[in-house]
Amino acid sequence: MVKVLNSRELRSIDLKSIPDAVILAFNTLIVKNWSGKASEFKQSDVIAYVASEGLTEEEVIKNHWLDVEPLYRENGFDVKYVRCPEGNKFVFWKA
Repeated sequence: MVKVLNSRELRSIDLKSIPDAVILAFNTLIVKNWSGKASEFKQSDVIAYVASEGLTEEEVIKNHWLDVEPLYRENGFDVKYVRCPEGNKFVFWKA
């Protein structure tokens, strides 16, 4: 008998598909920009980092690989994605 997929399982499947290069980009940028209270950096910084690892902006956006907020929330961070005219950014701080 086939089991019905629940929303938690779906989220887990989606998050597992994020490439290591994307997670490494976020980890690196969080550390690099850490003020002691928070870390803030532009989406374009993440794109530039993953581009150096061979991923294109198009595939990152198309596959929603920047949607890492649930991963970091599960690991002790609060995360906010801020849309700005000068460039969208991520803000991370300890939960």
